[in-house]
Amino acid sequence: IPIHETDNSYLSGLRSWCIEMNYDVQLADFIAEKVLGLHVTNCIGEQTEIKLQPDDVVDLIADIFLRRVFQDTFVLMALDDVQWMDSLSWNIVQRIVESATNCMVMCLSRPITQNSLCNDEGFLTFLRNETEVGAKE
Repeated sequence: IPIHETDNSYLSGLRSWCIEMNYDVQLADFIAEKVLGLHVTNCIGEQTEIKLQPDDVVDLIADIFLRRVFQDTFVLMALDDVQWMDSLSWNIVQRIVESATNCMVMCLSRPITQNSLCNDEGFLTFLRNETEVGAKE
């Protein structure tokens, strides 16, 4: 299977961000292959198997997003059908909501009480309360 040049471009960018933000480069390879579906080749240097924790993936993806939008005046991140999101995706959204000062996250779903995979009841309560406040105003 020929590797598309954009795969190499995306992988190179992910690797650069990992280096810049002091993450293991193998984390970029893992995300590129397993999350983004890119073809990963030409690994950098000799690599040993690292044990990745789900929080490593959450931290890197959230940090990349936060770094990319840091200097923007306002960012609206709209997510549709969030009732299908897995718990790691919810953790990323939660990290962004808690860390970004210039970002509004809009989540669209069927009623949030159905099919919720949000594994942090406090964050789910926060979302419910924000929804109720927004509906009253």
